Amino acid sequence: MNTKTKALLAFAAIFIVGFASGFLFNNTISPSSGDYVEERPEQVEQAERWQRGGRGEQDQPRVERARERLVNLLELTSEQQVPFFEHMSEYRSGLRTELREMRNRETELVRERYEALREDLSGILNPEQLEKLDSHLHPDSIGDQRWRGRR
Repeated sequence: MNTKTKALLAFAAIFIVGFASGFLFNNTISPSSGDYVEERPEQVEQAERWQRGGRGEQDQPRVERARERLVNLLELTSEQQVPFFEHMSEYRSGLRTELREMRNRETELVRERYEALREDLSGILNPEQLEKLDSHLHPDSIGDQRWRGRR
């Protein structure tokens, strides 16, 4: 046997042993797909909080710790703290608003550009082809496909 054949057989043997051991130990490491897996309460709470989009009671201590770290880092006096955090709140709110507006402008720009492309292609493609193009490239359909996990 030459070296290439030996290497190929060794690779195949290692692959088969790995596959077999993975198959055999699968049920010991993770539950089978038919079993009910109970979610931990903190996972459920975190998922619900994420869906609501708000901060939960658990986040309050984290926010307080962050405030405390800023106070200590900047050595803020008690008179400085209230106006400082008011300005910080206004800054964050304004930034969120501006970013949201930018995303909206970007979305509108993409739609306008797509409509111009579609108009240019209307002389080349027939209506059926335009529909197919829309289903794959229209900005609204692309966002919908990404949401579903298809692309």
